Amino acid sequence: MKIIGICGFVFLLWACSNPSPVNIKNDTDSIIPAHDKKIKKVVAVQPLGDFDPTLTNFASDEIRNFYDLDVIIYPSRPLPSLAWYPARSRYRADSLIDWLAREKPDSINYIMGLTDKDISCTKDPYPDWGIFGLGFQPGPSCIVSVFRLKRNNASDELLKDRYAKVLLHELGHNLGLPHCPTLGCMMEDANGTIVTVDNEKKYLCPLCLKFLSEQ
Repeated sequence: MKIIGICGFVFLLWACSNPSPVNIKNDTDSIIPAHDKKIKKVVAVQPLGDFDPTLTNFASDEIRNFYDLDVIIYPSRPLPSLAWYPARSRYRADSLIDWLAREKPDSINYIMGLTDKDISCTKDPYPDWGIFGLGFQPGPSCIVSVFRLKRNNASDELLKDRYAKVLLHELGHNLGLPHCPTLGCMMEDANGTIVTVDNEKKYLCPLCLKFLSEQ
């Protein structure tokens, strides 16, 4: 399985090897709800540590409404010590998604970890790069952190908007979606600051919907 994530130290990097963005007509007529394709699988939402229950419930609602998946919320668990990276006082996202995949019951299709702690991954040439989220593509698990989404004194509304797009993006990777060449699509590979996330829309373009329909 390939690991795809949302990487950013000060920057948000949504990874690397897609073609240059293609500007496809982007209006309300071209936006098709993701749940037009009835995918009935089960996602477990796993809060880690003292994660805000309001944000846990929000994630569950976003997943259910956007992808039309069944969602189960698990009781909170401590962050695993095996993922702690003392050199930077944060958690390794690659270790977290490996751990989540091992902990996932066979009855669950996907599991999403939620944390308010800083997380990181390796991003050449940097051995440890701060990120917003990471997920297998395709695969059973992903992790989302709100630590960096709170930057610039984000209001509750702005935080939730960023958080929704990141968690739906990472779950999209679990479902098999690659990064998208369509400007504005939620699965776009955005090389820029968090402003890029703020400017994206919470929708899947026709290319991504077609991809999901063929899975």
